Amino acid sequence: MNKSIFLFFLLVIFTMELSSKNKKQNNVIPGDSLLVDIFPLSIGNQWIYNYSYYTNDQTIGMLTENGTIKIDIINKISKTDSIIWKAKFTNDILYKYQDGYTYRDTSIDTLNIIEDLNGFHRLYCENFPFYTMTFDSTTINRYAVTDSNDIWDTTIVTSRMEYVYEFKNGVGAISYSARDRCTCLYYWNATYSLSSRIITQVNVQSKINNVKDVILQQNYPNPFNPLTTISFSLPSEMFISLKIYDSIGKEVSTIVSGYLASGTYRYQWDASHYSSGIYYYKLQYGSSIKTKKLILLK
Repeated sequence: MNKSIFLFFLLVIFTMELSSKNKKQNNVIPGDSLLVDIFPLSIGNQWIYNYSYYTNDQTIGMLTENGTIKIDIINKISKTDSIIWKAKFTNDILYKYQDGYTYRDTSIDTLNIIEDLNGFHRLYCENFPFYTMTFDSTTINRYAVTDSNDIWDTTIVTSRMEYVYEFKNGVGAISYSARDRCTCLYYWNATYSLSSRIITQVNVQSKINNVKDVILQQNYPNPFNPLTTISFSLPSEMFISLKIYDSIGKEVSTIVSGYLASGTYRYQWDASHYSSGIYYYKLQYGSSIKTKKLILLK
């Protein structure tokens, strides 16, 4: 794995915005029954990806990388609110430089994939296929709503880069690409495509349906411009209100107010008509309130 890919992700992590075709405000998808396991995790699961990378750098010239990356789940550590999955990354990549120099990378890395057991089971990993850290705004969840082809995909666009992820129900990440939209003195592109897999277990949806408390998720993306999605889960039918406030506590938008059945909900907020800054969203139910911060960057 070329280290520049990961370093670049850290540089752009706070300027990401989600490219979305759906411009409707307050688009809700109710009910846990719609969620499926788009990245099944179990000891013994294995994915092998064909990998290619190309860069044009004014200092080192052109560099190409081609080969395979194998991911094996080798261990599981259960905690109160999360699971740590130990993943072994086996590389077999041939590097070719413009001057004709080549070498083969056959290194093996062991990394952690952290699964948050709340809500949609957010996943964290510092390498492919997630590139996420606990402080960033890139959300990859284990459970999601898929399309008619059992696919969940997302596109993340920055001022210069475009990243496309594609996951499949019961399979995991089936493709990933990073495209440098600049054709300047330094640019790069990378692609991963699933070539084979071994899946030993896929969790049934009921595994995440047993919500015992109200859960308010961090909005995604965050920072955002101009669309972001707010998710929450309810253990039973109740009256709730979800509202947006600016940095001085003034209410600027009511997302939903009324009785909702138990389940998991996702609402989209369109901030096209609001100025950049820090906002807060508050979920009130009974005498309790849960609050999180969101950041609008235009």
